[in-house]
Amino acid sequence: MNELDKMLIERECHRLMVDYNIYNDTLDIEAFLTLWTEDCVFSRVVPEPVFEVSGHDGLRAAMDQIIVHSDRLRRHLLVNPRIIVHGPDRAEGFCIGLAIYGPAGDRSLPVAMGGVELVGEYRDQYRRTPEGWKIARRELTRVIDLDAR
Repeated sequence: MNELDKMLIERECHRLMVDYNIYNDTLDIEAFLTLWTEDCVFSRVVPEPVFEVSGHDGLRAAMDQIIVHSDRLRRHLLVNPRIIVHGPDRAEGFCIGLAIYGPAGDRSLPVAMGGVELVGEYRDQYRRTPEGWKIARRELTRVIDLDAR
């Protein structure tokens, strides 16, 4: 694999990171699910207890419960993305995510600033599929958390 091949893979995986935030924030669950492999796993490893869902059905249920029916309007920011290519079909990534929130209310914009909800670290595993690059696994560590006790 040459450097150009690695750069193209890095670009595809970086796009998955960006689209994750966009589809999450716009509540586009169907588009959100297209980013993931069918056998995907999403987990929050810190704080305990570990929260984990798998597959598109698990992701859909989690999005519905945590994001769609939340009383918070969120916007996620992506910081310090890093992609490491392990081969033509496998890569891993790391980034820091900041979630800024305000009250969901009637979703008229702008809304009052609530603050920074969390600063998290995402560790990703990416896999090339017949449909292109997808997220196979994403682990979230909540480093700074508004709701931490």
